Amino acid sequence: MQTLNFKEKLYAIADFETCQKYNTTIDNFVKGFFTGGGKIVQYRDKISIPEKIEKTVLNLINLVEKHEGYLIINDHYSIAEKYNLPFHIGQDTQNIQTRLPFGKSIHTLAELNHLMKENYQPDYIGFGAMFPSKTKSEVSVNLSLLPEIQKLWKKNIVLIGGISEKNIKLLPRENNIYYAVISDFFSKGNSIKQIEIYTKQFLNKLIQI
Repeated sequence: MQTLNFKEKLYAIADFETCQKYNTTIDNFVKGFFTGGGKIVQYRDKISIPEKIEKTVLNLINLVEKHEGYLIINDHYSIAEKYNLPFHIGQDTQNIQTRLPFGKSIHTLAELNHLMKENYQPDYIGFGAMFPSKTKSEVSVNLSLLPEIQKLWKKNIVLIGGISEKNIKLLPRENNIYYAVISDFFSKGNSIKQIEIYTKQFLNKLIQI
């Protein structure tokens, strides 16, 4: 099975509902992110029909190839398999069998222990929430569990939940740690250029801290 070989630390989540909220499109968000130097983007759409999601995936594939980035599909692993793309799943998907690299969300030590007993291990885990989140307010903040998670899981960990330019300095810096950002991308505005500026500044901040 192929693996994900992340180099950049910023992991963008292109969330359909968030883009709607900030009056932009998935395509424009991803264009701004890639132009700003970003490489890793997860496309997440919880409400559109599969046909529309697949159409968006085809558009994003072209952008990813142009910028030599990574496109990760949230939940819709049948679409991911069709186009040979990595995907990300939540706790409701158990013991998935796949030849593709994938990530899986966890929120507790119990969930991690259960995951480590599954036959097909993810390439990375998504762990959160680090801080109160505008996108998933129902998810508990569990930053205090991170040291224990790091002891148990030695592969890549994507931290998620309320991460911003302002609080990134509060999170650990390790070779296998990555930072997922959603709503904070729009803190400077919703245009392609403003997303580009935000991405450049965030990446610069990661170099400085």
